[in-house]
Amino acid sequence: MSLFGQERRCVVCGKPLQMQVCKTCKGIGKVRSGLFGQRDCQACGGEGFLHVCPDAWKHALGQGPKASPQRRVCPTCRGTKGIRHPMTGQIGPCPRCGGRGWV
Repeated sequence: MSLFGQERRCVVCGKPLQMQVCKTCKGIGKVRSGLFGQRDCQACGGEGFLHVCPDAWKHALGQGPKASPQRRVCPTCRGTKGIRHPMTGQIGPCPRCGGRGWV
């Protein structure tokens, strides 16, 4: 139980979330905007820290406890979610997986 009410838990695995300093703003909550201006950091919402699951990388790879056994990495884009069009050379979403990275 945390000091300030309910403990935040991961929606995927249910583990308690850990607070980490935001790497975008380095814990300040503000980033540069223009030459002299500042704005709130979009990554942390201006708080300076994030609540992150310790197994977030497993969730991104689909290896969490609730990962669907039918999901597998797309063989066309190899999980990158996009491919280069053979005729135009432009990068776009993978036609096989629809830009999800898995099939």
